[in-house]
Amino acid sequence: MENLIYILFISVFVPILLMALLIERKSRLPISFVLVGIFISVFVAEINGLLRNLIRMDTFEFTIIVTPITEEILKAIPILV
Repeated sequence: MENLIYILFISVFVPILLMALLIERKSRLPISFVLVGIFISVFVAEINGLLRNLIRMDTFEFTIIVTPITEEILKAIPILV
């Protein structure tokens, strides 16, 4: 069960990626932002695991304070670029 996040990632990401190849050109940009958001969510989960070991906070406090900040900062990068 520890790999459940990766199984969910593959089961959502791959069908949307295949769909993006088949849709019209003007619809690919919004779909690409969705795909980037899905990928960054998995990436942030790994980053939060590393940060939790460094900060040594309680899980509840870490989930409320640190996790939203790291997730929103990394999700804003594709929009700013």
